[in-house]
Formats: sequence, C-alpha cells, structure tokens
Amino acid sequence: CGVDRYAFSVLWRMNVETAEVVSEPQVFKSVIHSKAALTYAEAQAKIDAKCQDDEITRSLLILQKVTRQLRQKRVDLGALTLASPEVKFEIDTETHDPLDVGMYVTRESNKIIEEMMLLANETVATCIYEKGFSRSALLRRHPVPT
Repeated sequence: CGVDRYAFSVLWRMNVETAEVVSEPQVFKSVIHSKAALTYAEAQAKIDAKCQDDEITRSLLILQKVTRQLRQKRVDLGALTLASPEVKFEIDTETHDPLDVGMYVTRESNKIIEEMMLLANETVATCIYEKGFSRSALLRRHPVPT
C-alpha cells in the first residue's frame, strides 16, 4: 500500500446498473498505487457498514453491485457454482506445528475479487484471440484429475 507497482491493467467502462461493458476494454501496462491494503475480512466489514462514506467503501459497494450482476449472468449462462468447504489451519509461528483447524469463511468480498479476476481473464483471452496471437499465447493446462 502506498508504493508504486508495475502491473498489467484491464480497464472497462461499465454501466453500474446493468454491469454491461459499454466501450472497448483497454489492456495496458501500468503503474498502480494502492490506496488501501485490506484483508477480505476488512473489506467485508466496510461493505457491511454501509454508513461509512469514505472513497474505499463507496468503491467496494459499487463493485459489490456490479459483481452480483456479473455472477448472476454467468450462472444464467450455465456456469458452475462450486461450494466445497475449505479448511484453514492456524500454525505456530515458531514450531510450524498446527494449533487449530477450522472452516475458511468465504465472504462476499472474496466473490467480488473472484468475479473481477474472471472478467479480466476473459477480457485478456478475447484480446489475445482477436489480435491474432492465439498461436503464440501460453495456456496453462491442469493435470487430469485422479
């Protein structure tokens, strides 16, 4: 947070009410300067406390609205919704022994990031294909499940 970082960025102009992309997405090299570094729990607390009127909370609430619509569109088009529980471990920092085990709580803040990452990946894949680079692009293939 507060440090310039090199990145590749995807910029969309979207209708917040419909989550429709209203102009050609832009993909470009950029320098980002984060205004906040939030955990999922911290971001969720800002979303849940809608009375806060700071720039970060307002941005999170807009993203929440847009990503709910994006998620619904994906589900309507037949996307799978996998809801398998995840386990988390609390590890002793000195001995590295497990201290506790529990269920990982997936919050809406997790889903916001997931939806935006999916949209970015789809946009970049489309860009690669449409610009004629599909033969030179790398594709990560996962091993066959056993």
